[in-house]
Amino acid sequence: MSSPQPARTDSSTPLQAVIITEELSKRAARLPNHAALNGALITLVQTMANSPERILQHLVDTALELCQAQSAGISLLEEEEGGRPIFRWHALAGQYAPHVGGTTPRDFSPCGTVLDADSVQLMSRLDRHFSYFAEITPRIEEALLIPFHVGGKAVGTIWVIAHDKSRAFDNEDVRVMRALGEFAAAAYQAVRSLGALKETAAQADQANRDLLDSNLELKRAEVALKLLNTELEQFALAASHDLEEPLRTITAYTELLHQKIHAKLDTDTGKLFERITGGAGRMKNLIDSLLEYSRLGQDRAGIFRSLSLQDVLADVLADLQKLISDQQARIAYDPLPTVHANRAQVALLLQNLIVNSIKYRRKEESPQIHLSAERGEGYWEVSVRDNGEGFSEEYSERIFGAFKRLHGSDVPGTGLGLALCQKIVQRHGGTIRAKSIPGEGSIFTFTIAAESN
Repeated sequence: MSSPQPARTDSSTPLQAVIITEELSKRAARLPNHAALNGALITLVQTMANSPERILQHLVDTALELCQAQSAGISLLEEEEGGRPIFRWHALAGQYAPHVGGTTPRDFSPCGTVLDADSVQLMSRLDRHFSYFAEITPRIEEALLIPFHVGGKAVGTIWVIAHDKSRAFDNEDVRVMRALGEFAAAAYQAVRSLGALKETAAQADQANRDLLDSNLELKRAEVALKLLNTELEQFALAASHDLEEPLRTITAYTELLHQKIHAKLDTDTGKLFERITGGAGRMKNLIDSLLEYSRLGQDRAGIFRSLSLQDVLADVLADLQKLISDQQARIAYDPLPTVHANRAQVALLLQNLIVNSIKYRRKEESPQIHLSAERGEGYWEVSVRDNGEGFSEEYSERIFGAFKRLHGSDVPGTGLGLALCQKIVQRHGGTIRAKSIPGEGSIFTFTIAAESN
């Protein structure tokens, strides 16, 4: 079996004859299996935390199983020497597994077509248009492809394949693949962050050795440098099993070394230290947030009881006192009701909404936040209003998606705060929505069950 070739091949069959996306609306979809998808996502999060170098392969294995496909894969956009854009098959499962590492051109490939359309695409008999697929066996009867993005930029596709007519994809497969596509973006970021961290650690190690060779006065730092180098080597070996402990070790010893020799560091080497600690911190925040997000799905034994929202808010404000004081935030609230809920989860919900309002403040004004509640039939509707920078209404649903951020890296965060809020509200049988006018603030409103009689 041969892999796809990067050279373009002319085809007499038009692309329109290959794309059959409209067939999805005509096919009866199988019943969704929410438990299987949620369990798979939790397992993927745990894999990302413990063995990040395996996450892409685990992801395509999951797609293969959940969609009952015969092959599955992830194609990432990259550049060949000379700058020509291509897709590389970084992870494969099923009958196409031997083709891992194969490439297709960006401007003449199914993945390129999907990125151009920026939407889900169902295709049949790819070899009729992309004729280089005729050399690959088994042939492709159907392919369902989903694009995914990082920071608003398309970086690749995740796809599943049927090699014969015994399997026809439907809208339930689209739902599953979209969920995996969102996770693919997070996995891509985690793998890239880990690779950058290892590269930075190696650069710091080399720079430190060069400093020792060129300046005898730094001999006093030799013991500390050897210790750091040892820890860096241990990190490279242990990162595939447990990220958190090596990250803590690297940060601690890097700070120690920097304290010892910072007066003798040049600007470039100083920046290397900053990159090590910054990369480790971002990776740890991502892992912690992902695990916190997954635990909500695992907590089946969470205790729900009658509790005072006002008491919960008082505890949250006490925990956030330093942040509130530092940002000169003013938080007011009307009398809040008693609800039927899990105390720890509701506290996390209120904390994330308040922190979100403080984080996205307008630079020229102190944060002004107001909480209120209105009674419905069997539930309470709680609102958190702020005077922050706001956002366009077109993003009112998107902001609750995992890793969906409107402000890029300008504002620190992992993109999981509002996703956590939505998941907590859904666990309580409620809904959450957002309204906003740019420059005039936002209102986040959620519903929660009233106190049970």
